[in-house]
Amino acid sequence: MERRIPVPRYLFRGPAKLFQAQGAVAVDITVLNISTNGCRVRGLGPVAEEEVCELAITWQGKEFRQEAKVRWKNDRGDGGLEFLRMDERGIAFLTELFGTLRLEPPRPQSAT
Repeated sequence: MERRIPVPRYLFRGPAKLFQAQGAVAVDITVLNISTNGCRVRGLGPVAEEEVCELAITWQGKEFRQEAKVRWKNDRGDGGLEFLRMDERGIAFLTELFGTLRLEPPRPQSAT
């Protein structure tokens, strides 16, 4: 099993769009929390695990567009997206966004 280094997650609860198939299909979702590595979302609908999509968040007049892979999904439509190939502009957007958000309390680590 892949071991991930924990990074801070920020509570967001904001609207976003997830584009499938080179932007041909857009799904309205809610980003529940966000980090530099990815985000947890609600409302994935027909999006499949391991599918690569583009996430779009508009915040304070700025748009963040990021290629992301669906890493997991449950029956309720919640899922986890992993960000792929983050550029400087994306890092700058997230840095500014994180400055306005609260940290999500850490989750207990499971014993392995």
